[in-house]
Amino acid sequence: MAPDVERTLIDSYMHIYQTQREEATEWLQSLEENGRYAKDVWAGA
Repeated sequence: MAPDVERTLIDSYMHIYQTQREEATEWLQSLEENGRYAKDVWAGA
């Protein structure tokens, strides 16, 4: 599910700000680097 969440965030950013995927991906990476986005992934057996 985590990849779907990231894809949705990137797609939403692209749509709202009319940018390319590269810029949206950089935006999400910057959020993660600055501690404003953290992946909370749980994997059950």
